Amino acid sequence: MLLKPLFFAIICILGTTCVRKHEQKSIGNSTTPKWPKYSSVPMIQVASSSQVAQFQVLLPRTVTPQFEIRSSSNAIVSTIVVKKMERMKSKKVLHRIRAEGLSSTETYKIKILDGQKRFIDERTFSTPKEHQHSVKFAVSSCMVDSSDFIEAQEAIYTQLEKQNPDLIILNGDTVYVDSFEAFPKGKDTVKKEDLWHRYVETWERLKFYRLPKLIPVLATWDDHDTGLNDSNYRNPFLAEASDVFQSFFGADPIAGVYFPNAGVSSHYVGFGQRFFMMDDRSWRREPGDLSPNAHWGELQEKWLFAELNSTKNPAWIINGTHIFGGHHHKASIDKEHPRQLAEFIQRLTGANVPLALITGDIHMTEISRIPLEGTQRSLLEFNIGPWHSRLFKGVSEKKIPRPNPHRIGYFEDHNFMTVESDASQKSMLKIKARVWSGTSSEPVYALDDTIY
Repeated sequence: MLLKPLFFAIICILGTTCVRKHEQKSIGNSTTPKWPKYSSVPMIQVASSSQVAQFQVLLPRTVTPQFEIRSSSNAIVSTIVVKKMERMKSKKVLHRIRAEGLSSTETYKIKILDGQKRFIDERTFSTPKEHQHSVKFAVSSCMVDSSDFIEAQEAIYTQLEKQNPDLIILNGDTVYVDSFEAFPKGKDTVKKEDLWHRYVETWERLKFYRLPKLIPVLATWDDHDTGLNDSNYRNPFLAEASDVFQSFFGADPIAGVYFPNAGVSSHYVGFGQRFFMMDDRSWRREPGDLSPNAHWGELQEKWLFAELNSTKNPAWIINGTHIFGGHHHKASIDKEHPRQLAEFIQRLTGANVPLALITGDIHMTEISRIPLEGTQRSLLEFNIGPWHSRLFKGVSEKKIPRPNPHRIGYFEDHNFMTVESDASQKSMLKIKARVWSGTSSEPVYALDDTIY
């Protein structure tokens, strides 16, 4: 976006281009890459309906912002409610904006002005189409903000823009609070007050938060979002981590559409489908715990199946941790909580609902088709990632201890998946899944299927 000279001072005040010292450190005779200097402010659109749109905008504490929603004819429309979320030691404040009275046939702009009504930034957005039974969504996991991945994140989000989905799902490790670059091994450890700072820092660095067209985002977390690797219910920062995550990625309830639940779990209804965002950390027990609810906790699993069985509409269950991952050495429900998995499968078998699983965390994409014993049905699990992070060459470098007999596809580079899912026909879900790298003009993997 080109800004008039009058506004350059405003952008400097916003401080969106600050680079921490460790990003410019020299290694030998070379210098690590520097993060891009963005002229826009970090923001996303979160859970929205055809008439309600919600946003999170990160701004300096020194700015007293005003927000406008304008239609394609430039008329000011909508009722706006603004809520501030902050930590007193932080120089940045998060503003949650809720706009109501919108139309899904219109394209809008959200404008940000300062206290003197001088222009700061704007983005375009729309709301989900009313009564639509199909959607194109994008999904992946693992978005580390280390300087090693500056080029990779630029490429992957350029590809995301090209694919132009209706919905984006962030499936865990969206903020690496405890990244090695921020907290070198043996030198620093994460403290409670670091959580907010690392979320702010990630938002300021990644291109994802500067995209000119806003697309509704649904998000759940995994261990690095909580500040501790392999985190579980014993994490001393868990309450603060949950509050920070919800501040940046959560949204207020929308009647009939978006339902926040305990922890960071939530339930989104749209496009004739249901999206269950599971919390895999708040109630998680140690590996090897054989209690029946060792991964999700009793109340969360009761909530999931009560909602799942309430209608026959197709469903997606989204979980940060791999579910059927017992074939590799990384974390999975299969490996760590086998009794939980056995009871989960039993309950899924009895649920007469078209559904599929989306998981993450292992830093490679693996698509599996798991037969449901005693039925003619099978279950697709899409383990997708990373957006940009260290890669796990599990298949090509033979790092997986035993073969996965259910694998039908894999990819071992930075990637995300788009799914065009059509729920217009009763009791089935037609999908077109495509896996995209940041460097290819064509998908690196494709699957057309029907889920019953």
